[in-house]
Amino acid sequence: MKSVMNGMEWITRMAYLNVLWLIFTILGLVVFGLFPATVAMFTIIRRWLLGNIQEWDFRMFYSIYKKEFVKSNVIGLIFLAVSFLCYVNIQYMSYYHSGFHGMIKWPLLTVMIVIGLMMLYVIPVYVHYQVSLKEVCKYAFYLMLSHPLANIGMLISLAIMLLCMFILPYAILFFSGSLTAYITMRTCLYVFNKVAEKQELLRLQENYTP
Repeated sequence: MKSVMNGMEWITRMAYLNVLWLIFTILGLVVFGLFPATVAMFTIIRRWLLGNIQEWDFRMFYSIYKKEFVKSNVIGLIFLAVSFLCYVNIQYMSYYHSGFHGMIKWPLLTVMIVIGLMMLYVIPVYVHYQVSLKEVCKYAFYLMLSHPLANIGMLISLAIMLLCMFILPYAILFFSGSLTAYITMRTCLYVFNKVAEKQELLRLQENYTP
């Protein structure tokens, strides 16, 4: 019975958080609201996964949203620029298939996949580490590159979630954003912990004097 209650509580929290994410995205006219709302959602999920909070509400979400409005929209501009470049490359590859253009098709596709994976780490890195935006991109790239199994696990989980959304489209309203953030943040916290453990081990080895 307790497990059922815990499951229902978890579902309710995720649905509530997703609704807040949608509301604040719309309040920011979508373009300016999407990334502040997304950063607020990731921040709350991170605190929840780390056991730092048990409950969240409208005021907590709004406080983070307001605080991160400018910086998160800078991240949003980076996302939009990268998305635009990927779109241009996809259009380019769809029109040209032979000769030199055919030769660079697969390298371009590889670069886009790498960049796409890196972008999955950007917001989790931003909400977890107190570093500059330049450092955020550098850390995200390093973490993505050094943990391929975590990348695969995250992509499989996200693919399963998307399949479930396709089967149950009404769930998009209540779980599309929050479940994506939960899967991504949980995977990234695993990676962050592995990096921290490795750094601690290296520190102990450096300080060890036989």
